Amino acid sequence: MTSYYVASVQLAERWQGPPWFRWAFLGVWALCGVFVLYKLRQNGWRFPRRR
Repeated sequence: MTSYYVASVQLAERWQGPPWFRWAFLGVWALCGVFVLYKLRQNGWRFPRRR
């Protein structure tokens, strides 16, 4: 999960465009990640306990 996030951040940093596009890009990635985790939770997948 974190590797996907790191890859998206690196892509956003390399992007040569308006700054709002970078934040929109990262926001879409974050929403997709949350949505996937939510769907996994609904299907009965349990997260390992974090310490």
